[in-house]
Amino acid sequence: MTILSKKVFITTLGCRLNQADEALIYSRLSEIGYKPTTKEEKKDLIIVNTCTVTASAAQKSRQVFRKLKQKNPFAKIAVTGCDVELNENFWKYECGCDFVIKSSEKHRIAEIISEKENAHRRQLINSEVFIENATAVFPFKNRALVKIQEGCNSFCAYCIVPFTRGKPRSRAFNEIIDECKKLLEASHHEIVLTGVNICRYNDNGKDLSDLLYNILELNGDFRIRLSSTEPDAQLFKIISLMKEKTKLCRFLHIPIQHGSDEILKLMRRHHNTDDFAEFAEFAVNKIDGIHLGTDFICGLPGETEELFEKSINFLKKLPLANIHIFRYSPRIGTDAAKFPDRPANKDVFWRMKILEKLKEELSLQFIKSQVNKIATFIGEKKDNNMLIGWSDNYIKTIVKGSEQGKLTNIKFIKIMENKKLLAELIK
Repeated sequence: MTILSKKVFITTLGCRLNQADEALIYSRLSEIGYKPTTKEEKKDLIIVNTCTVTASAAQKSRQVFRKLKQKNPFAKIAVTGCDVELNENFWKYECGCDFVIKSSEKHRIAEIISEKENAHRRQLINSEVFIENATAVFPFKNRALVKIQEGCNSFCAYCIVPFTRGKPRSRAFNEIIDECKKLLEASHHEIVLTGVNICRYNDNGKDLSDLLYNILELNGDFRIRLSSTEPDAQLFKIISLMKEKTKLCRFLHIPIQHGSDEILKLMRRHHNTDDFAEFAEFAVNKIDGIHLGTDFICGLPGETEELFEKSINFLKKLPLANIHIFRYSPRIGTDAAKFPDRPANKDVFWRMKILEKLKEELSLQFIKSQVNKIATFIGEKKDNNMLIGWSDNYIKTIVKGSEQGKLTNIKFIKIMENKKLLAELIK
């Protein structure tokens, strides 16, 4: 039986891939009569899309669930996402959820909730190439996320994701192109390609570069942004494409995770510091104004004061625009959780402070370098007669006179408070 005139609210924790899953869930639920609603409005169904990449992320997922359940006693509540994959029994037997849907079953969420099988919606999760049979829906948002890849088999020593997302799989090439077309027709001017490790995308020989090239050839006024990408030799090809195609945002976020080869080896990362430095230098020399970001994990067992200082000295030499800093969080089931010589909490506290200071310095240095430079801009939020949004090289920007959600050309003028840049439209 189709559910008519009902409202659904989804809250998502964690990564962009989870956000992409949220959009696909909205699409699937629309097929059985659910319409998106806001946090403040009446809700018939609430879905909490959980995260478990750190212990604090898992705890926050549970806090969000409890708060929503308390405030919406008459709504049905479903939970899904990575923490459900890892702690299914907790969600099934201790929380009083109406629906507990594992990550591997997200593609069947409409069928589960409507108690009806719809075979045409099933994702082929056991093959290397899968289909979603759904087009993402992004209510109330200018930016659209497109899921192109799932899973990881790197098994970095600290990471739980391979256990929750499964083996690497790529979404069907033509389905991705079709979804991008529909999102552009729905007036989304920025599309973000996302996955666990998008550099591993491959559909019968078509790699990430091939996929990007075909999307960039679509008609329309839009730009494409890549979400986080693992260090990979294919990124050199991406930089060449970025230079050729201005619709591809001057932005790459590449997690290095540490600045010493000793810790990278412990982490079982598939790169070293020389690899990362070589690519960073190549990228900034090829693409003027490119935003290079990275992730850094502080406090992994085995991180001595000397290795931390070595990392800081290495990071200072890189042309970075941003660093996402994470305090190491042991995840049961990963090898790093059993490593000896974990740094004392007080030492990690001060190391985090040093990293935060370096992050601020590098970010400000990058922003200063962009004054009087040209960029593209999409305004996302109105503030009186000004629009606040993001440039293609991911600088928070204030522009007067731009139309919300529209892609425009701008020139940065000066730095404002909170490191925003004031810009003017280029006619």
